[in-house]
Amino acid sequence: MNIRSGITEDINPRNKFKNFSQVIITYATGDLHVGNNDYEFKNSEGVDDVIHFHGYTNFRSAMEMVKKYFKTPKKLLIAGDSAGAFAVPALAGEIVDDYYPKCEDITVLSDSGQFLYDGWRDTARDIWKAPDELWQAITSDNITVDWYRRLYNKYGDRFRYLYSSSTHDYLLSAYYNDVANKIFASDKDIQAEFYEQLKVMLTQLRQINPEFHFYINNFKNKMVMKSGMKGGTIHTNIRNLNFHLPNAEGVSMEKWLYDALHDRCYDSGMSLVE
Repeated sequence: MNIRSGITEDINPRNKFKNFSQVIITYATGDLHVGNNDYEFKNSEGVDDVIHFHGYTNFRSAMEMVKKYFKTPKKLLIAGDSAGAFAVPALAGEIVDDYYPKCEDITVLSDSGQFLYDGWRDTARDIWKAPDELWQAITSDNITVDWYRRLYNKYGDRFRYLYSSSTHDYLLSAYYNDVANKIFASDKDIQAEFYEQLKVMLTQLRQINPEFHFYINNFKNKMVMKSGMKGGTIHTNIRNLNFHLPNAEGVSMEKWLYDALHDRCYDSGMSLVE
């Protein structure tokens, strides 16, 4: 659905990223790319079942292959949207240390990785069996902030740090609603709660690193996935057609990201969260 769209749109001659070598590690494991466990449980029908949380194993296997094709990149963008947005701060250091230690021009970007949940630490430790250093770094209900704190504490200003979000993400707000209220639906009230949480999260990221830079949009959600899932703003933008379109401040995510990769970092769209 979102291959060859947005940043991956390599057939669009106007796409600033059309000549970049790109690798996409697809998501199919429900563990934010950090799991290493066969989790046995009883399903809703009371039957013994198992979920294969092998996201971390898949990630490592993919990177072994990636290294064969791209041996010495001069510039590296480690980006993820949705589930991948959480994985970026978790795995970026490993990508650099184990596969590209000589690369000195590195940018990390999480696009739409906000999901508050008190059970992240227990989930990562007991259900996913994530690497110890990852679950141990989780100390709050915001796993993305915790993992970025860990990343910055270890690597400091070696990376450029970027975060992107829409203001009232219809899908992330629905997931949060499901956890907080047992209702998988998105409406203006839960979207407003997401918006307030976003403002807090941006402040937390900026506290970790004053040079953390943000891209905020309010592109309207035009998808209706099911009854009760409506309104709000889009979920992820980097592999969306809106990637090329200007936000409320007249800057496209495409331009903002391209500028950042060329050492011209700035915020765009912050007037939407003030």
